[in-house]
Amino acid sequence: MKIEDSLKNDKRFYIDDFTFETHLKISKMLSYDIVELELGKILRQQDNKIFPMKYSDVYKYLEGASNNIEEYNKYCENILIGEDRKKHSTKIYDQLIKNISKNDYDIRKGIIVVNQLNIIMDGQHRACILLKKYGENHKIKVLKVRYSYLGIRTYLNYLKYKIRK
Repeated sequence: MKIEDSLKNDKRFYIDDFTFETHLKISKMLSYDIVELELGKILRQQDNKIFPMKYSDVYKYLEGASNNIEEYNKYCENILIGEDRKKHSTKIYDQLIKNISKNDYDIRKGIIVVNQLNIIMDGQHRACILLKKYGENHKIKVLKVRYSYLGIRTYLNYLKYKIRK
């Protein structure tokens, strides 16, 4: 069975079709595992930079300042595409915040996905809510997907991040 089929049919967690097609099938998958990862170790890649989630516009929105809300709206307009844009308006994000605050994180309803460098591929909003709620040292289950190749730009950005760190 091909790795993509195995991933798609794995009943331990949920991944929607849009996420699978647009975020996970970017390159040849080698393997995947459910692993425990500290929230502070989940990274974000945007604008040729890699940084911890706490510096993302999605996390800053949780801080509540009006300029953070404006930056989040710009992020939604400029970065997100198609279904992702629809799924993450401030109204929908506020509902997700309430839902996770009440029911917590359940991988059977939507798992957070990272690649082999711990760069988030799907679930940034959920990860930010959990980071705000529990802090950087809290561990959660994530789906770690390993690819044969992530692209030279990703590797260079990761190297710059590690040097800055």
